Amino acid sequence: MITEEERSQINQFKAKNALKHIKELCKINDRFAGRPGDLEAADFIEDFYKGLGLETERFPVEIPSFIDNGSRLILDGNIEIKPLPVYFCKAADEGGITADIVYAGAGEEKDYKNISVAGKIAVIDVPRLYLGKYIKTAAENKALALIVINPMEWAFRMGAEAGFSDPEKQFFDEMIPALCVSAYDGYKIMERLGAGRTKAFLTCNTKNEIKKSYMVIGKKTGFEKPEECIGIVAHRDVVVDPGANDNGSGTGTMMELAKLMAPGKYKRTMLFISSTGEEGVTWGSYLYARANEKNFARNMKALFNFDMFAVGGKLNVVDKGYWPDTGWMSHSEWLNNSLVDIADDLGYEIGLMEADWGVSESDRFSSIGVPSIWFWKDGDPMYHTDRDVPENVDGNSLKVVGDVVYIAAGRILNG
Repeated sequence: MITEEERSQINQFKAKNALKHIKELCKINDRFAGRPGDLEAADFIEDFYKGLGLETERFPVEIPSFIDNGSRLILDGNIEIKPLPVYFCKAADEGGITADIVYAGAGEEKDYKNISVAGKIAVIDVPRLYLGKYIKTAAENKALALIVINPMEWAFRMGAEAGFSDPEKQFFDEMIPALCVSAYDGYKIMERLGAGRTKAFLTCNTKNEIKKSYMVIGKKTGFEKPEECIGIVAHRDVVVDPGANDNGSGTGTMMELAKLMAPGKYKRTMLFISSTGEEGVTWGSYLYARANEKNFARNMKALFNFDMFAVGGKLNVVDKGYWPDTGWMSHSEWLNNSLVDIADDLGYEIGLMEADWGVSESDRFSSIGVPSIWFWKDGDPMYHTDRDVPENVDGNSLKVVGDVVYIAAGRILNG
């Protein structure tokens, strides 16, 4: 049951304040991990923590980064459309690629059996968050490049990753340039293919490199058991600006909770972890959790992962997620259930769901023995696009997560 003190606490969380944090974060451009905007955002969040009187720490990480210097796609000699390069894909050689385009269905191995894409550009029409397997299949069939048609009226930025839990297996060796186009531009491609006009020219001016960045931690030290802690983690990096839902929603909610909890008195220590490298098999949290494995496995009592919960369908905590190389990975049952129960006591509804595309940063903590959960909303059609803007964010979802975690964290901190 919710106590009177807890009810007075939740009245303090204001969605409009969390939205303000999101809007300020979204003013910072070029926030891919390790890029200038990522470092500027780290400074912004650290200064915010210091202004609250929290202790701050920077944990340095070296992580894969990606630069998009522009790409082109020209059909039939004169029809130019604007593609979006897949992050971490291979750049095209200087001078670009001129070749025929060939439709390869969904991009599965069976779709290549009756066609030849050798020396050509393959086109598929089923986008995937982790495109690595499909880039690999196209490359093994000797395609020079891959174009993916998004079923929406905008391009969607996918990753060239294998989609495995093990970050050391992030990429397949086989890699070619890969671009995404909108459904409207995909129609242009298919129309010309139907008319027998198959020639295309593309450039893919991208760069992959290892860059330095930081996990930024705000710390409220406990007065009785300071060695024991709980944490909230939210990534600030994006693959396409401005990233209001993915993951301004998590960062803004975490910042507002930090503001409310900073003046409190807690037996245990509270950590507010601004991560980077999430868009890239969660490298930042992987390195941070591994570096603190013995301490966290013994002393971290709960980890709340805030990632992308303000646009789309029903608000959920993820019960478990699937990685091809590890199988199903489960979150903490007691922590999941406690959050659902608190929400129910408050008159909110939070569901439990399974994620068949993997697990976010919470997996890096649960895999070392930390009870962890992940707040998520499925069904945002605009994440990883330039349409992920603050105007689309549902402040009510921020309020629900803020209220529930404020109570759950307080109970664990002082329990």
